[in-house]
Amino acid sequence: MTLDTTVACNVTGDGSASNVRCFADRIEFTNHPNNADCSSTGVTNTLSVGVCQEFPGPVATWKYVDPATYDCLTD
Repeated sequence: MTLDTTVACNVTGDGSASNVRCFADRIEFTNHPNNADCSSTGVTNTLSVGVCQEFPGPVATWKYVDPATYDCLTD
């Protein structure tokens, strides 16, 4: 998945994400599950790079940000 820090709302496979910020060791964003335009109340999330972690949501899932493919372009 690619999230763009220059846009206000990123459409994802099952919702949308706003306030996307990336760092060398993590990604922070507001998740709007089941909402494609970021208009619903969101949940703040942090995904650590290189760590398999449970991702909160209506259905618990596991997420892994692979450091070998993670490319955070920051100012």
